[in-house]
Amino acid sequence: MDFWQLAAGLGLFLFGMGTLEQGLRELLAGSLRELVRRKARTPLRGLAIGAVATAILQSSTLVMVLTLAFVGIGVIDLRSAIGVVAGANIGTSATGWLVALVGFKLDLAGAAYGLIAIGGIGAVLAPAGPLRAALRLALGIGLLLLGLEWMKDGVEAWAAAFDVSPFAGLGVLAMAGIGLGLTAVIQSSSGTMMIALAALHGGVLDLEAAAALVVGANIGTAVTTSIAAIGGTPDKKRAAAFHVAFNAVTALVVLPFVGVLTGTLRAIGDPLIALTTFHTLFNVVGAALFVPFAGRIATRLGRHFETRPELVGDAIQRVAPEEPSAGVEAMGQDLGLAVALAARANRAAFGLADGTQPANGDAGRFARLRQALAATEPAYARLKRLEGELIDYAARLQKRPLDEGHTRRIDDLLEATRRAVLAAKAMKDVAANWQDLGQRGLARVAPLLEAVRAESAAFLDDAEAVLPNLDEATLAEEIARRHERVRAFFDGLMRDLYRDAAETGLDGEALSSLLNVLRETRRSQKSLLRAIARWRLPHEQAALLEQAYG
Repeated sequence: MDFWQLAAGLGLFLFGMGTLEQGLRELLAGSLRELVRRKARTPLRGLAIGAVATAILQSSTLVMVLTLAFVGIGVIDLRSAIGVVAGANIGTSATGWLVALVGFKLDLAGAAYGLIAIGGIGAVLAPAGPLRAALRLALGIGLLLLGLEWMKDGVEAWAAAFDVSPFAGLGVLAMAGIGLGLTAVIQSSSGTMMIALAALHGGVLDLEAAAALVVGANIGTAVTTSIAAIGGTPDKKRAAAFHVAFNAVTALVVLPFVGVLTGTLRAIGDPLIALTTFHTLFNVVGAALFVPFAGRIATRLGRHFETRPELVGDAIQRVAPEEPSAGVEAMGQDLGLAVALAARANRAAFGLADGTQPANGDAGRFARLRQALAATEPAYARLKRLEGELIDYAARLQKRPLDEGHTRRIDDLLEATRRAVLAAKAMKDVAANWQDLGQRGLARVAPLLEAVRAESAAFLDDAEAVLPNLDEATLAEEIARRHERVRAFFDGLMRDLYRDAAETGLDGEALSSLLNVLRETRRSQKSLLRAIARWRLPHEQAALLEQAYG
């Protein structure tokens, strides 16, 4: 056995950790997601949830991704997220405890072979679902155990032939630097912890040097997180900045006392347990330093890494597309903005944007409507930009494995966005007709246009403030009722217009312009109702409404 077996064992261990994380993510991430969503409401609760979730998932990175996603969509605030990040650091010591208590005291190869055989063969043959996820979990555990066994054997053989005297002269700072660099290379603080335990077990390092290596590993994983946050959402950058500060400040506090602490911990007798205890205490000290001041830290971080002002979408800026459920929820939040922009464009078209009434007299009324119609351009342009942002975000979400529910929901949200755009575009497109009617004499059709304006005001009030806040059962009934109302109102107007065309004195071209105004307004309102249905209702209900009302 030699160095290469040690290296191969580390490789197997890291690969096993990744496979284990994947299996746990499929089995438990949904449950843990809901746990974080419901419970992590304060920094102290976040601390506990972060520690438990990381201990179960064996991945502080995954817990941080979930946490940042929830911050982005407003499920938890940055104060609570600070607690979760601190707890996740504590939770990473669970792997060390398991290895220290069991890993170096038992022959793990036999159990590893069985788990690899059952998990590997089963994961290939089993259909997608909980069974395959469980088999993948077993495979990950088997690979992890076999890698640990190889590391244990490799380091013992390596230590027997290796001159440890060069390490004896290295100080605490140098060992911390090695731990930092090693973690940055292998991208895993747990992997560095396993190296420290193996080296301590094999006599390559003493307790003080191994403890310094672990301190450096904690700084290294924070550096890795900060690199991963480059180009990420503002909240991801804030959390990464906090992670760096948390580990760096804690290291600065603890490093001067490493010798004293390890000297005290030697009384435990078992050096592996002593090192794991040091690792846990290190992170507990960090939590004690930061969590009581989470509110102030969150306020300070909130002043940095602002969202990009040129982008329209807010929620999708705050949630990186790494966690499908949170990403889909962020799209849903920004869909509310799309509906609001479509309604704003319609309000502007009817002179309702600022709540003031048009000027007295027919000429003044038409001038007011023309001026208001010009104001639809900013709302429509913002809505088009938002549509592009949502499409781009959905494309990035769909690069990751999605279940059928997420895929269908994304499709519904994109369709809702398209309907909102059509609702705004329909009113934008009647500008020429307004102009034509004004030139031909608006007085003859002023009462009709005022009726359309009043009906549209009531409709938009409902679309903005009432419909989005109803429960699903009531919403479906109300959308159906409003579809009927829109159809009855505009069909009645157009029948009356055809019947009274000769009396109004409108020629065929003017009549065509007026009919186009009515048709486009009806199209806009029906499109907005369809957008709200796709946004707020389950797919099946929205589809049934579209079948019923075209």
